[in-house]
Amino acid sequence: MQHGLQFPVPPESNSPGWAYFVRARIKENILFTKNLGFCKLIYCPIGKNFWQRVYEIQGLSGHKVPVYFLDTALSENTPWDQTLTGHLYGGDSHYRFGQEVVLGMGGMVLISALAPEEPVIYHMNEGHSDLLTLSLLESRIGGGAGAPTDAGGEDVRRQYVFTTHTPVPAGHDKFHWDLVSKVLGLERADLLRASNCCFDGSPTMTYLALRFARYINGVAMRQGEISTGMFPDYPIDAITSGVHAVTWTSPSFAELFDRRTSCQVYHM
Repeated sequence: MQHGLQFPVPPESNSPGWAYFVRARIKENILFTKNLGFCKLIYCPIGKNFWQRVYEIQGLSGHKVPVYFLDTALSENTPWDQTLTGHLYGGDSHYRFGQEVVLGMGGMVLISALAPEEPVIYHMNEGHSDLLTLSLLESRIGGGAGAPTDAGGEDVRRQYVFTTHTPVPAGHDKFHWDLVSKVLGLERADLLRASNCCFDGSPTMTYLALRFARYINGVAMRQGEISTGMFPDYPIDAITSGVHAVTWTSPSFAELFDRRTSCQVYHM
């Protein structure tokens, strides 16, 4: 699908972006890094052009579940916007909310470009990307104006599943309305307010996900029980997380584990 992408292209940029970051740290496991182009994302204030570069990462096995990195370190962006993909979980609330716009709304732009005609189910892993829900709601009502209808909410719900990880209040991002309005603009903030995603008067990303997910799960039986106690109005299933080491461990890491530990990873 990636060869059919149609992205608007800004002026030439020499930003090194995420590709160099990845190659520098795990280059042994990288088969290729391909610059797919640029996505155009409307960011605050409404009408401001905000760009992100997209990279596709695949492992040495060539397994066809690529990872896409979004990079805002482009000269076309403001100096502050360029920092948004520079640190994980860094900065203040403004920085974190800006990152969530890039991940959720920017991710929606990317997926729409990758599969413009295909039905898509969006799986949100924790609340950091849940502004994607806002983009889905906007697409159902034709922009930021208005409130989500029952029919529009059901359309979103058919496309949306959610996994919650963190069974403590501190693990669920919430932001002040003045910040939300500043970053998203008044129309989008009003749509978010109308979606009933508030906790103690503040918009909370986890509640946005719970409100519109057709299926919700935790990552262990006990964690699912605790999450159900935290969010009693929503049915939360439990799927215990785990990986099969033989199929998930790359050859270079398997060799490292064999050499440095008493465990051996057998490749089939």
